[in-house]
Amino acid sequence: MKVISSVTSWNKDINHQYDVMLCALGYESRSTNVAAMLVNQTKHRLAIGFDYHHTGSLSANAEWFSNNGFFSFNNEEPYFATDQEFSDKLISMIESRVKKDGESRFAVDISSFSTIRLASVLDVFWSLASRENNIVVDFLYSPGKEYKVEKNVEQIEFAGPVNRKYAGWSSQPETPVVAIFGLGLEYDCSIGAFEYLNPGLTYTFSTHGAKSKLDEKITFVNSKNDFDVNTDNEFEMQLIEANKQLLPLVPPEMRFDFDVARPLDCYTKVRSVAIGAMRYGRTVFVPLGPKIFALTTLLVANEFCPEIAVWRISTGRSAKPTDVLARGDVVGLRVKWRSV
Repeated sequence: MKVISSVTSWNKDINHQYDVMLCALGYESRSTNVAAMLVNQTKHRLAIGFDYHHTGSLSANAEWFSNNGFFSFNNEEPYFATDQEFSDKLISMIESRVKKDGESRFAVDISSFSTIRLASVLDVFWSLASRENNIVVDFLYSPGKEYKVEKNVEQIEFAGPVNRKYAGWSSQPETPVVAIFGLGLEYDCSIGAFEYLNPGLTYTFSTHGAKSKLDEKITFVNSKNDFDVNTDNEFEMQLIEANKQLLPLVPPEMRFDFDVARPLDCYTKVRSVAIGAMRYGRTVFVPLGPKIFALTTLLVANEFCPEIAVWRISTGRSAKPTDVLARGDVVGLRVKWRSV
């Protein structure tokens, strides 16, 4: 049975009511921002933690989630799962809340989820929709304030598909790779992925405003592969510095920007680029940077499965955790799945 989806903007001005809300119990200060906004608009609440990086605001977040009923499935105790445990147990947690008739409505705060867990979440809802359930999911995101990341180049410990579904089983395996990168502050991860993939074409997406800086301020690359950059914005400077080895390899007309406050525009642009890329070769998303970009790549890959791959590039547990404060606003995408 085929599952089709529709993607629209989430409307913050509507009083939404949810059957289940799913959150990540993480170390970032923003981990409870979305939940605090919608806690009184959902019947059942789940917050699942990671089995590593127990630092930062984790204790405060765990206390807040506990006080607001997000651990009822685990005898009111915080639940820290491995990625495999998360994938294995999530479907049973969600399935029991699916309505037999009518639409089942879910809210998922993606702000502190890893890409691999976000892929598992999408797979669960797709699986439930394939069983003739009407599933509506609001994927919500709390943008972070601009922050400083300590320059620390870590060895890449994993480079490959987020899971088997997103491995990219192209019908044209002989064609060249087309890589579509989201740029973030992960130092040298983008060039590491580029070297793994050796793409014939490369596109990049960076947060709104940064793209113009990349085009205007990168004036030359000297023998040390350093940029001559003229910008007073520290975040832009960090973004350029973190990706300085990849950027000279990408023509300006193949660099795009997106605004995290307008996720539907991001989704539409990413989907359009991917459709063009598939005509040329085997398309691979590498979603570094904001989680809202990772979400759009997974949604597009889901639509064209199995033609498009989604890769994760990870420095493993050695990566230094960086706290992210909530900017204050919440944005999102509404996805409706149904089987036909």
